[in-house]
Amino acid sequence: MATADTLAISEAIGQIALAALEDQDRAKIIAAGVKVRLAVYDFREKHPEQVPTRVAQSLLSLPGDPPIPVPDFVLARHLVNVADPGMTRLRFAAGDMNILLAYLLVEVCLHDRPPVHIGLDEALQYAVTLNGVSLSETRDQVRRMQPLAKHGEKFTVNRKKGHLSPVASKIKAHMRAHPRDTAVEVWKALARRPPKEHEFRDSPHLGRYIERDVKTVMAWPRFRNLVSEHRPKK
Repeated sequence: MATADTLAISEAIGQIALAALEDQDRAKIIAAGVKVRLAVYDFREKHPEQVPTRVAQSLLSLPGDPPIPVPDFVLARHLVNVADPGMTRLRFAAGDMNILLAYLLVEVCLHDRPPVHIGLDEALQYAVTLNGVSLSETRDQVRRMQPLAKHGEKFTVNRKKGHLSPVASKIKAHMRAHPRDTAVEVWKALARRPPKEHEFRDSPHLGRYIERDVKTVMAWPRFRNLVSEHRPKK
């Protein structure tokens, strides 16, 4: 189940990965992320005995419970670290692109709900450490995002209070006129008449996202959150 905590962490991962991959070709990011996703799935299916395990970290777990397989991102990183042949080929084909960040971006954008199956805590720690971001600072930001995530709001650094992006302005205007519309209905309406220089994309692999000047400026989870944020409160 999605919580304010998982929503906030998922969005933070997406923002960091998107910024880190900003100069990469969008189609190559999608291709690399999807291939890593498939590689993880195939490894679990073909070599279940080789999947690393760890002690269960659930409120329902008890002392003496058997260990459980690690989540998907942890497995993907393990395969990179041990130079798994399949993952090595993917890294070579991707050139200077970080295929694990591409994988995280695809996972965050592909699902309507936070991809808790990948191991969000481990994914966040990897993303912020790799990009030289303070983990403690990021966790502070995530904590501040938690209550906002319930309403689809977003924590941003140095954003002028009250300032809305072109897409957010369009969403706000649409929700004022059509307060009962779903996020998908709002998307379709704005895609027909998008803000200037914005392109609404719908990829079978990456899902819905918005581009401007060939750069992704908003992914589907953020768009959906904005619809919730600007839906008139009863």
